[in-house]
Amino acid sequence: MQKNPIIVIADKEGQELYHTVFSIDERIESHFCNHLIDFSKCPEVDMVLLDCGFSPESGLALLETIKSSMPHVPVVFVTDMSSESIAIKAFRIGVVDYFKKPVNLLALRDIIEKLLIVKRSTRERRKRIDKVEQESGFLPLTTDMPSSLFRAISFINNNLSSTIPLKMLAKEANYSEYHFSRVFKKHTGMSPKKFVTFGRIERAKKLLIRKRDLNISQVAMEVGFNDVSTFNKSFKKLTGVTPSAFKKMYNDNSRKASR
Repeated sequence: MQKNPIIVIADKEGQELYHTVFSIDERIESHFCNHLIDFSKCPEVDMVLLDCGFSPESGLALLETIKSSMPHVPVVFVTDMSSESIAIKAFRIGVVDYFKKPVNLLALRDIIEKLLIVKRSTRERRKRIDKVEQESGFLPLTTDMPSSLFRAISFINNNLSSTIPLKMLAKEANYSEYHFSRVFKKHTGMSPKKFVTFGRIERAKKLLIRKRDLNISQVAMEVGFNDVSTFNKSFKKLTGVTPSAFKKMYNDNSRKASR
């Protein structure tokens, strides 16, 4: 599997520390936060680890530059100074994960390994598709995901407010439960249960922004959570903040923008 470089942006101490997180066969390109980097001229990279230290606002500005030049490259954001506002802004810009120091290096390594596997396996599948298209003259494909999985994903998106048993999804895709779980994870990078949770949280974020008259309990029920406690835990786990904090920060930012 082809391995493109990984960009690490941190101070000298951070660069040395993060080099221990990656396997020895990875190609690491290290940069300092305060150095100008022309990301438009960077070769294809597999991920960016951005440690902004005690300057989160500068880190967010740099993050916007990175995502503007390389929108499909996953970015992990690390900071010494964290707040709900910073976390919300980082996720809005497009980070895939967010860490406040001190960082659990084992957890960071686990996240990075999963990101790289998904990024690289997706690229390899895309290459195989392109090769088949060139040799066969078929119309371009967007993915090699089986159509049966698209049916299952469509079913999930249309039923997020309801209970979605694995048995029902497997039936929708015409697989056994065991085979469905394996195929689903192979093509999406996550289990069906986690995919459903991600979908529910993404829908909840939209409801918190667009339907401000709904309280947290109503939003939880709208997106398929049976109790507020589970919803709060799931939301914070995936976004770094509680639903109430997310709603408050968005409302505060909206009021400031309207002044």
